[in-house]
Amino acid sequence: FEFKTKGSIQSEIGNQDAVDIMDLAEQVVEACNFSSLKEVQGRSHCDHLCNDRSCCFEPAGTPESCAADAEKECLAFASCKILNDD
Repeated sequence: FEFKTKGSIQSEIGNQDAVDIMDLAEQVVEACNFSSLKEVQGRSHCDHLCNDRSCCFEPAGTPESCAADAEKECLAFASCKILNDD
């Protein structure tokens, strides 16, 4: 499983970076939708994409939270939240 990003979210996002973030978000949405999670391979792909992003869903202000860390690109990984809802 592989996904590509060319840039990270910064305080001022360039047009290409914004497109890359949207492409990444679309990949995560596709991999982590309800029907994909019903299949073993789909669940595995979603887990792989979201592996390092569980910190995005920790309560703000806690040491575990990385939601404010631009390098984690949490917005693009919003669909990973479904893994916490299981």
